[in-house]
Amino acid sequence: MKKFFGSLALLATLANAEGFLANMPSEETEEETPQERQEESQSPQDKVKPSVGKMSKSGFFLGIEGNFGESTLKVKHTFSSGAGFEDGNTLSSHFAFDGGLKLGYQHYFGEKQSLGIRFSAYGGAGVPLKTKTTINGSGNGEKRFFESSYLPIKAGVDLDFLWDFFEKEEHTLGLTLGVGYRFNYYLSLEKTQNVFVTNGALHENPNLQNINFQNTYMSDFYPQIGLHYYLGHHQFELNYRFGGLIAWLSEPKEAPWFDKKDADISTQIINTNYISLSYTYRF
Repeated sequence: MKKFFGSLALLATLANAEGFLANMPSEETEEETPQERQEESQSPQDKVKPSVGKMSKSGFFLGIEGNFGESTLKVKHTFSSGAGFEDGNTLSSHFAFDGGLKLGYQHYFGEKQSLGIRFSAYGGAGVPLKTKTTINGSGNGEKRFFESSYLPIKAGVDLDFLWDFFEKEEHTLGLTLGVGYRFNYYLSLEKTQNVFVTNGALHENPNLQNINFQNTYMSDFYPQIGLHYYLGHHQFELNYRFGGLIAWLSEPKEAPWFDKKDADISTQIINTNYISLSYTYRF
């Protein structure tokens, strides 16, 4: 009997020792941190969480652009010695506006998505530019008036570098710095020419009416600087363009003086600095 109870005591002692060894941490296993113990206590559904990445600002865009500025018309009238009128130039500055479609592609770099580059193309038309030229005769108080009007049609491309210095949720504010090119084609509209004499009578010569100046054009390269603002996929931009810094003007386009072979009038158009506003939607 004593041997039987001794055997039971021995078995109980061995069982307790085995459980103690099983619960002891091994040297190869590091002690778990509170965060790891919390993760182990979570259900599999709680552990799987979708990662929310930074929204990409790269993509194609399409929108509208409007440009406000000033254009200068230079009208040159030239006559030979026997024409009886003075040679000279007439300069007139006018408010200029053109608007049209803008499309392109922009690409941002890196995880922060703060630096990017953009290429865009533009095409549109503007309000007509009008000017009136008065030419004084050498005698009898005679004056001749020429009214000219041009419809601007424009197309060009822009290359911009983008730096977004402020971002919060869907709001982005950044700096734009770039260069651009515009081809400006000026479509000549109908003109009239009259002769005025000192006695107050206005004489209209049928041969001198509906004088059509030829169309003219110019190419303009410019730098630009501005700000852009994004609200999600909606993009707004304000730029200041330094027009007329590098420009290739066409040769003056002549309108023949119908009743005199020794006289002509020509026109050149020069663009100055202007402001550009645009709205585009990024796809």
